[in-house]
Amino acid sequence: MTNFDDKSPTTTRTEGVTDFSLVLALIAIGMLGFAFAFIALFPTDRM
Repeated sequence: MTNFDDKSPTTTRTEGVTDFSLVLALIAIGMLGFAFAFIALFPTDRM
């Protein structure tokens, strides 16, 4: 039981950090994709 209790916080922290990094990566990729699509749809000459 003691070993299981010791592993639980570490696993939770690791998963939390991984999920947070994954969300940031998805947001960054989404913003880059949106910017690329916006530039592709609207010529830079108008800007």
